[in-house]
Amino acid sequence: MQLKRLIIWKSLGNDKIKKWILPHLSKGKRGFSTKFDLVKIIQTITKRLKIGCQWREISGKKK
Repeated sequence: MQLKRLIIWKSLGNDKIKKWILPHLSKGKRGFSTKFDLVKIIQTITKRLKIGCQWREISGKKK
């Protein structure tokens, strides 16, 4: 089951992200430009959505 999830995540390649997702993202005209690759950020988000995370990894407000 875990392997199947990993294969689905890997199927979202760089070319698909550049073709289908990046054109719909807005780009800032002012301010700083990002140093990070947007494709890598999107892949990391989809990986986290597919695999999930532990409750203790979720940051919350401390009182």
